[in-house]
Parts: sequence; C-alpha cells; structure tokens
Amino acid sequence: MITASCLCDGVRLRLDGKLGPAAFCHCSQCRKANGSAFACNAPLRARYLEFECGRDLIREFESSPGKFRAFCSRCGSPIYSRVSADPETFRIRLGVVDGDPERRPLFHVWVGSKAPWFEITDSLPQFDSVPSTQDLPISTMVLEVAILELRSGEARAFEAAFLEAQEIIASSSGYRRHELRRCVETPDRYLLLVWWDSLESHTEGFRKSPGYQRWRELLHHFYDPFPEVEHYVAVTGASA
Repeated sequence: MITASCLCDGVRLRLDGKLGPAAFCHCSQCRKANGSAFACNAPLRARYLEFECGRDLIREFESSPGKFRAFCSRCGSPIYSRVSADPETFRIRLGVVDGDPERRPLFHVWVGSKAPWFEITDSLPQFDSVPSTQDLPISTMVLEVAILELRSGEARAFEAAFLEAQEIIASSSGYRRHELRRCVETPDRYLLLVWWDSLESHTEGFRKSPGYQRWRELLHHFYDPFPEVEHYVAVTGASA
C-alpha cells in the first residue's frame, strides 16, 4: 500500500492500487501549479484512492475547461488533477508520495513548453505533446504472457476463433498490441503476448469489460490445462 500526504500533513491519502505509467510534464500549467521546472505525475483509478483525512481541505482550480487541479488549502501542496471527461482517473503528483511510488518516470511530455532555464539530461523519450499509445516505446508497457496448451487436434479451430477474439481485445482501453505464436516443437502449444499501458488495463479494464465474456466463450474451452497468466516490465538498459 502506498501513502501520500501534503506538506502540513492535513491531507493524507491511501493508494490501494498500482499507479500507472509516470511521466515528467513540462507544460506551462504544470510548471506554474508546482512552482518548478516540471511536474511528475502518474494515473490512478479513482476506486483505489482513499482519503485518510483532510478531504475537507482539498480545493480544486479549473485550470482549463474540464480539467481540475487539486491542492491543500492550508499549505498549498498540489495533490492530484482530474478531468471531467474521465471521472475514473486521478493523476497523482508523485512529490506527495511518502515512500517509493513503485514507478519510475518513463518519458517527458510537452517539452516544447519546458522552462528555458532547465536542460533535460536523461535519455528518456521526449514528446512535444501527450503521445498517443502508438508513439510510446515498448519499454513503457506491461507485457502479458500466457502459454496456451490446447486440447489435441484443436489448433485449426482455435486459430479461427482467435481471429474473431483478437478484435475484442484490440478494442479494449489500454491495449497496445499483441502477438500469437505457435510452438515449433509442440504444435498444440501457443504463446500469447499482449502489451498494455498498465497492469490494471488488463486485470481491471479488460477482464471486467463486457467483451471479456465473449472472449472467454470463444477461447477458454480450447485450453487444457487452463493457462497461467503473468505480467512483465522491461529491465532498464537490458534490451538492444
């Protein structure tokens, strides 16, 4: 569990879920809201955010239409931002996290608006605006890995069913790309790889979506035994 607090300790939060991809934001609004060269933010599902105390101290400023920046009214610490078009997501200011947020920034955004007196010296990807999911490097993604063992003789039917099922997963929020590979040595064994924006995009978003029931109907009866699914992240500097 991750905790967060403001400077005066009047606002205390508990973050029960895993934070999404963190980023450095150099837009002028984030710079002014934080009084610094940039802000470091990470998304969190609204249902994972709990106020331990100080909710009455929170004030929100609508910095642009539909976007609200929240701060402690006693000490001024920026706490989160939210947009009315996406009520299920809060963007947590990582500076208020008490310990390790268990995330490391993956890229810089709005670098065209960065402070002229600040120089970016790291090797993280840089974007002039908020990048689309297609623009982000694979290293920022969470990789779902599943080894699929099929009932004997079902490979052709499984592949036909997968052609329909892949349209379901590809339309899910947070989906980036996928690959299905057939084992050379064992023809009834497949490797499924799916890249997601975050772990929750798969475990909370896709698995709790209406389309998941159809995915199960199309594919799950082929498996024997039922596969174990794991998730992986890139190791910094360990890829070419």
